[in-house]
Amino acid sequence: MIDHRLVALCLLALVTGCSDKTNAPFVTSSPQPNPPVRELASPKVPTFADPVDAAVIPYRLKAAQFGFQQKTDQPRVKVRYRYYPIAGSTAIALRSQMSQSGPVSQVEQIHYDANTDWYVRSSYNFVMRGNGCTITSVNTNVDILFTLPKWTPPTGASRSLKVQWQQYMAALQVHENGHKQHGVEAGQEITQTLRNLPAFASCQTLKTTANSYIQKIIKHYNQKDIDYDEITKHGVTQGAVFPPVAT
Repeated sequence: MIDHRLVALCLLALVTGCSDKTNAPFVTSSPQPNPPVRELASPKVPTFADPVDAAVIPYRLKAAQFGFQQKTDQPRVKVRYRYYPIAGSTAIALRSQMSQSGPVSQVEQIHYDANTDWYVRSSYNFVMRGNGCTITSVNTNVDILFTLPKWTPPTGASRSLKVQWQQYMAALQVHENGHKQHGVEAGQEITQTLRNLPAFASCQTLKTTANSYIQKIIKHYNQKDIDYDEITKHGVTQGAVFPPVAT
């Protein structure tokens, strides 16, 4: 009952750059003193019409710093929430509303109750020195977008229904946090991998190697999202079921 839109990496073509169908921005790079940042980006998170009660929550992992002084493998993480409204005073009504208004799976073209998108952007500077071309700084950002239902209990809604809803939303968030963690871990691994690359004979070889590693890492965590949904049955095994199954 939960879907996660997978993200794919848009690799820059040599130094000319590339952009995907979402028009993600890109920046070229060159091995000059204080070179411009080389941007490696996964597709932008989708835009939604008429956003409802969106909240931005900055989430910084311990000791996250950027630019040439970055001494950590932790990316900067930003978490956003986007809600779609549902209404009703019975469990059946709420279930029907989510089934009609929840985010749509791009693969299956059906509605799910919630969705998590993660978007990794990693950039680096490099320079040619005596021992070869090396990366001098890495900057990684991870954007998380949760899409969740929002119910405002009407007058007369039963206490038991409110309790069921609170329990469901808690379980739903637990499941979506699992997808979020995959995005964070992807950013961490990309940062660590880029910072640990050795010197290369040419900067073109460095760029080609870095791009290859980033692509593999993104694909790995996309697959982890797929496996996670299969194992949890899209959150069912974590209690994200509404109405709750009678025992």
